Amino acid sequence: MSYQTAYIIPAYFLITLLTHLILKGAFGKDPDPSKFGRSFMGGLAFKMLASFAFLTIMFMVFGGIDPDFLAVFMGV
Repeated sequence: MSYQTAYIIPAYFLITLLTHLILKGAFGKDPDPSKFGRSFMGGLAFKMLASFAFLTIMFMVFGGIDPDFLAVFMGV
């Protein structure tokens, strides 16, 4: 395993935590179904874009991405 893989778990913890906070806003005082749908889609979009940004940053910092890193990234 490459040393790049050590960054995957903390990064996904932060991405998932922020996504959870976005979805937590959907369960406010008024149970509006459309608000939940917007929050869910917003959380999903945030998670996808944040994952892509993480891959881009790792590619730029390390000058490439190891196949081991990609295997663990896709598994997580």
